[in-house]
Amino acid sequence: MLFINVFFNYLSSNLKLFHFLILSLLLFSYSLMGTLIPEGGSCKYLGIILCSDLSWADQVNYAVKKAWTALHFTMWILKKGNSNTKSLAHMSHVRPILEYGAACWDPYMEGQISALDRVQKKAAKFAHYTTV
Repeated sequence: MLFINVFFNYLSSNLKLFHFLILSLLLFSYSLMGTLIPEGGSCKYLGIILCSDLSWADQVNYAVKKAWTALHFTMWILKKGNSNTKSLAHMSHVRPILEYGAACWDPYMEGQISALDRVQKKAAKFAHYTTV
């Protein structure tokens, strides 16, 4: 018991050493066969990007980029299609990309909402625009 008291008195007098020991105990580093595994900032799990800072910007950007790609592909394939076919293609091909996991990563920032709305507006314009 005396040793523990002396040890803590020594550590409290050397505050930097105390903080270093506490942080090294709290922060874990993982290794695999002697190789240190680096800490990641984000990971993709079941199609949803989870970030260590709990922001959804990466997920929104990923969904918007994927939806734009799907929309442009749909527009390229169905140039001369009728309105019902275009609308059905949008509802089955583009919209599920935007809505997948939206209950989890519900966008609340104006920039994220407007990016998602731009895709929806372009798809609606494509689906319901008729040429004379």
